[in-house]
Amino acid sequence: MNGQPKIKTAEIAPLHTPSPQRPVSQQRPGERKLLGFLASLRAAGFRIGVGESRDALTLAVGAHSFERARFQAALRHLLCSSREDWVRFDAHFHAFYGQELESEPGDDTDRNDGEEKGEAPSPKFQIVADFYHNEDAGLEGGAGRNAAVTSTDFRFLTDAAVAEEAARLAEQLAKNIRQRPTRRWRPRAKGKRMDMAAIARRLPGTDGDPLRLYHRERKRRPFHVVALLDVSHSMSYYSPMLAHFVRGLVQNFDNCEAFCFHMDLNRITDHMKERNLEVMRAKMEQLENLWFGGTNIGASIEAFNERFLKKVCTPNTIVLLMSDGCDTSPAEQVARPLRHLRRDVRKVFWVNPLRERLLQMGLTSSSPLASTGSAIDAEVSGDSLRSLSRLARLLSN
Repeated sequence: MNGQPKIKTAEIAPLHTPSPQRPVSQQRPGERKLLGFLASLRAAGFRIGVGESRDALTLAVGAHSFERARFQAALRHLLCSSREDWVRFDAHFHAFYGQELESEPGDDTDRNDGEEKGEAPSPKFQIVADFYHNEDAGLEGGAGRNAAVTSTDFRFLTDAAVAEEAARLAEQLAKNIRQRPTRRWRPRAKGKRMDMAAIARRLPGTDGDPLRLYHRERKRRPFHVVALLDVSHSMSYYSPMLAHFVRGLVQNFDNCEAFCFHMDLNRITDHMKERNLEVMRAKMEQLENLWFGGTNIGASIEAFNERFLKKVCTPNTIVLLMSDGCDTSPAEQVARPLRHLRRDVRKVFWVNPLRERLLQMGLTSSSPLASTGSAIDAEVSGDSLRSLSRLARLLSN
């Protein structure tokens, strides 16, 4: 897709390619067993499509050359698309495969060239969470690992390389947000929407025949957002990824502002504008008591109102309150400063990383933010790349 970054996938080079379309008689026992395992997962409610099945069969080509734990971890990352799937996967794997990973004795077709028997097998692929399989696969498309990883909760991105790529994509999502459209129109040489008024004004001189078509488009105004990022201890799994999204916003739009809070409020806009990531991290570390303290949402919003509201906010500002809402303060201590903030801005969005998890368990949030009523215009998810892509589209409209 034009405009979307392309990430190189891992090299997977088996000597023969398995296919779920081959006749059963031509499939190897390991492949037949894996297809049975996939069928059992579908019956248990796992969302496994053709793309996931194809990638799983590719992994199975060299499965007997790897230790059991690695093969199990590879399938887990590939086939699990939610927290519940992640938790249940190991039980299904052990129930189907038993305690030992089955292989085909005497089958050396998967050995690397020049590899002798008795030598430690060399890996043929690297488990990389590739977000794009090709140029036409975006955050909302594709199959296999693309769909699994983009919807994976940030808590489960434990691999350093995967987390680094996810952070880069989170920034890229924010940098791809366009300016907000207004109600006003402007002429355009070409486009999808014709300017019928301009065409009609020129009809009298052409005997009613439009000799030229005119087009128009919405005028766009600079995007203005203020991000309030919760960096308390309960947000330790999510605040780093959300911070990268905020960094993308600040670098994309000159007038965006960024703040972080736990018990105190800190302005970090200048830190986020730093182009060098390592320099930015060094500057952030110089701030005292910045990360992973307690949480006082109400006092932090009140401090923002007193020190920065009139300076950085306009009637068209959108405020992103990025927090899990975990706070022991009374609801009114949070609602009162939040209502004050809402009166002076366009909208307030609560980006809640716990939202999807609570919905899946049929629970409602007990956070003081949940009882603020009209002070919050919308509650959106912020636990994965997929949820951040939805937030990016929401901000673009």
